[in-house]
Amino acid sequence: MSNVILFYVPCPSKQEAKIIARSLVEKRLVACANIIENCTSIYEWEGQLQEESEIILILKTVKSLHLDVEREISDKHSNDCPCIVALDTAEVNMPFAQWVKTQTK
Repeated sequence: MSNVILFYVPCPSKQEAKIIARSLVEKRLVACANIIENCTSIYEWEGQLQEESEIILILKTVKSLHLDVEREISDKHSNDCPCIVALDTAEVNMPFAQWVKTQTK
């Protein structure tokens, strides 16, 4: 089992995704952030069907920083109830896992 986890975080704009990503990398809470554009999300919020364009942020870090990463995202995210999903990784190639470990606190 790997010590690397991934975060999946939809953001309302590329600018906000960059702000969150840069903060996390600069603070060494994540080793890397990927910003993926052009996602359409459809969901119900407060009884209304919503359809919005969102930016997906994927973050790579170690398990021990999970709560710190979640807290930083929550502080910087503009949504009242941001989607912050942490995913365990079953297998990660050893050189990459080591790089993630050396890039984070």
